[in-house]
Amino acid sequence: FAPARTRAPALVRTFAAKAHGEAPNPTPRGFVAHSGAVRCYKEVSVDRHPSGEYAVLLDRKSIKTPARRPLLLPNETLAYAVAAEWDAQRKTVRPHLMPIMSLASTVIDRVDDKMTLIRRLLKFLETDTVCYRAERPEALAEAERTTWDPIVQWFNQHYKCELATTSSLLGVAQPSAVFENVQASVFDQSVWRLKAIESLASCGKSSVIAL
Repeated sequence: FAPARTRAPALVRTFAAKAHGEAPNPTPRGFVAHSGAVRCYKEVSVDRHPSGEYAVLLDRKSIKTPARRPLLLPNETLAYAVAAEWDAQRKTVRPHLMPIMSLASTVIDRVDDKMTLIRRLLKFLETDTVCYRAERPEALAEAERTTWDPIVQWFNQHYKCELATTSSLLGVAQPSAVFENVQASVFDQSVWRLKAIESLASCGKSSVIAL
């Protein structure tokens, strides 16, 4: 993971040592981030958990989520991304500057099944930002056409459907194929990927852009 190697070369050296057989040494209590907490750790490292997942360690102590569950990540890349966020903290720990850590904690603590996330994605499609267009001023209408039309075209081709767009305040109903095809397409995605997509959709009020 390039950013981790650039910003935290110690992480790479630590992982390399572990790859040659050094045993993990997590602690039962772990570390939970609190806003404004003084940074009390020196070394940030990544370790392979017996489950096959990856853990981020602070001075060899495992991190826990706000619900005090073990922070176990599905792949090495994501683990290094979280580790880089922890390593970037200076005198105090600022969780609002750790979006990937926050996302990972949300998946572990709050996501029980992928259908909940899929339903949220489908809900955004009902009033998706790219489907509601301005008529005036012309400069805005042209900007929307230039920016959003290629995205809508891609969506229609990829999901084999036709999104309806409107400039009416009354809204527009999307064809059933839009919801059916999207659900079928994303159903096999992991809960981690679905949460990332759902978070993007929430930010822009658009599943079309997020997908």
